[in-house]
Amino acid sequence: RRENNPSERVDESLQPLLVRIVGADVVVDKAGSKHVIYMIIFLTRSSDNCDDCRIERRYSDFLSLHQAFLQRCAGAAKGLSLPPKLLFQNYKAKIIRRRREALQVYLNRVVENLTLRRTPQFVEFCCGKEKKEAAESANGKAYRKAVDCFLRVLSVQSKLLGV
Repeated sequence: RRENNPSERVDESLQPLLVRIVGADVVVDKAGSKHVIYMIIFLTRSSDNCDDCRIERRYSDFLSLHQAFLQRCAGAAKGLSLPPKLLFQNYKAKIIRRRREALQVYLNRVVENLTLRRTPQFVEFCCGKEKKEAAESANGKAYRKAVDCFLRVLSVQSKLLGV
């Protein structure tokens, strides 16, 4: 626990949060391009079911988050680094495993830092896609799916914000 930097000070009212990237799958989209999807879960001591706090993100989502941190809260993001973007061999199992491990370290460093953990950028990274999916489902009258998405958003946000 670091006490010297106020942006890294631990808020005792927040439960410790642990992030695990539990899987990574190579996906081919409708246009035929490949990308890797990382399955992320958020755990607290009181977590009994992780299905409601699971999200999926691409490397490009991490990159956008990192760039937002550098632009909006560079001091708090000092020392954070992402694994490099590769032009070739992105889909080899060894590369995916190493990147998954590095991204997990990155996310755990973010949630340990109270300033970064509570930023709108990180909350958007963690919940933005699910909020959009919920709204689209509700607009399309797929209410059960909308409710499931909103419940996932609520679960993740409550872990992030300690409410």
